[in-house]
Amino acid sequence: MRIYAVADIHGKPEKIALVREKTEALKPDALVVAGDITNYFNPVDVIEQFNHMPAPVLAIRGNTDLSRVDRLLDDYPNTTSLHLREHKIKGVGFVGVSGTIMVDFDPDGSFRVKML
Repeated sequence: MRIYAVADIHGKPEKIALVREKTEALKPDALVVAGDITNYFNPVDVIEQFNHMPAPVLAIRGNTDLSRVDRLLDDYPNTTSLHLREHKIKGVGFVGVSGTIMVDFDPDGSFRVKML
């Protein structure tokens, strides 16, 4: 199983083009995107571009991705949200958790971590 993994694309056209170039050259069985796929804006345009990658795209949403990105990933045939579920490719299971850790800073400088 060959996996190409990326993160922090932030919807930037030059990064998406580089991912496409590397995916075409390396021919992975899966392209895994570990969050921050978009930059809050135009998630449909970005997900559509990932839908046309030359490998199945498995992704989780990061802190710059709106919650609807999970649904959008499942709306296209070549992209899949891994949020709280398993997806198998060639018998290998993938699973993920979308979102981010929320850090609340107190006035005294301490912080609390809570899951979103």
